[in-house]
Amino acid sequence: MRQSRRTRPTQPAFLARLPRLLGTLFALLGILSLAAPSQAADQVDPEPEVETITDLAYTDPVPAETQGNLLDLYLPVSEDEAPLPLIIWTSGSAWMGDTGKEGAGNIAEEFTSRGFAVAGVSVRSSSQVQFPGQLHDIRASIRWLRANADEYNIDPDRIAIMGDSSGGWVAAIAATTSSIDQLGDEPDTEGVSSAVQASVPFFPPVDLLLLDEQTAEQHEAYDLPFDPFIVHDDPQSPESMLIGCPIQECPEETERANPVAYVDGTEPPIHVFHGTHDPLLPPGSSETLFNALVNVGSSATYTLVEEAGHSVVEIIGAENYTVYQPNPSGELVTGQDPAPTWDNIEQFLWDSLGTTEPGEPDPSPTETPSPTPTEPTEEPSPTESPAPTEEPSETETPAPTEEPSPTPSESPSETEEPTETSSPDPSAVEDPSKTPAEGSDQESDLAATGAQTAALVTGSALLILIGVVTLIWFRKHKV
Repeated sequence: MRQSRRTRPTQPAFLARLPRLLGTLFALLGILSLAAPSQAADQVDPEPEVETITDLAYTDPVPAETQGNLLDLYLPVSEDEAPLPLIIWTSGSAWMGDTGKEGAGNIAEEFTSRGFAVAGVSVRSSSQVQFPGQLHDIRASIRWLRANADEYNIDPDRIAIMGDSSGGWVAAIAATTSSIDQLGDEPDTEGVSSAVQASVPFFPPVDLLLLDEQTAEQHEAYDLPFDPFIVHDDPQSPESMLIGCPIQECPEETERANPVAYVDGTEPPIHVFHGTHDPLLPPGSSETLFNALVNVGSSATYTLVEEAGHSVVEIIGAENYTVYQPNPSGELVTGQDPAPTWDNIEQFLWDSLGTTEPGEPDPSPTETPSPTPTEPTEEPSPTESPAPTEEPSETETPAPTEEPSPTPSESPSETEEPTETSSPDPSAVEDPSKTPAEGSDQESDLAATGAQTAALVTGSALLILIGVVTLIWFRKHKV
């Protein structure tokens, strides 16, 4: 007699798989949630909305076809109605172009999120007007921006200027003429100030008459692997075209275009950058400006970047560089503080303009911190300054570099004590550090992000644990 077997009722297939699916789901949720910290960090500080206004005429076009009378504005949109500090930027072109405002977009990307308005300013080319037309242009643009500050929510008392190559010359000469209300041959300023409160020239041409001499010294000091690109004394050189005559045949007219000619100790803080391997403008040009400022007691910093060329890109973020500054007793010291970064340039601007952070008063305005000193070097003697060098046509924003003393010397990375010359010691101290404000901000940000990350990771671990335990239990009981 056949015995009947009792069969277990079968479950639908999806119910049989449900426990394993639940365990797997918990584990996956835990793993995926680990990505949350980085996503949350990305959402903490969104980029501000920026209003861009182009082709504002700050003066009449002369000649009619020029674009050298125009400026662009980049204005961060904020609920805070406090007037914004302003950065003026002019790109270089060896004075051959009238579109210097075009390079300001990259500067706006860096600084509008930091609480600055940015103005890209064009000045006329040497084919449209000869010197002092370019000087009159930049001063006219500063006055226009100051006179129209209320309309664009700009603080008229906090204006900085930056530029590279011939744009660096614009930034330098705007700063050294800052305290002059009315130049002798300048159109009527109508009582509006042309002053700026800070200046950051990148590899500017300064003393045009010394340019070729300084280029020869640069090649000897750094054993450059290329020949000089430009003969600056040539009758057809950019410098000669700017002045309107071969510069060595009209030294008095040429000297008027030298930013050092106006240095008198009333200049705003100036931080100049240059590269040792600049193929167009020797670092001795920036050194000339720095020495002249230090000799009259003005606030000046000079950063020489080893092996950097004619490009801001090669200067910002460089690791091999030397910073020259006078200490409180007036002795020239070298070090690596501050490093050539946009963060430290920002800090220099806040210090110079009178606040340490947007919207907060500066409790104790100070000059840019002096670098960690090595042995004090002799203060540059007031010898003749190096001549400015030629700047290239508009290319990527050049990076500043400084060149050594006018006599051959070791490279900036060496640490020997300098010989007694009129130029800064190229030795360097390997002790880069952050500015106090930058360090405290980063510490608070890291603390907040760390707490958030810890909570998310803990929750993720719990989810993974639940999923794994669920899978093991159901496997053990063969469910």
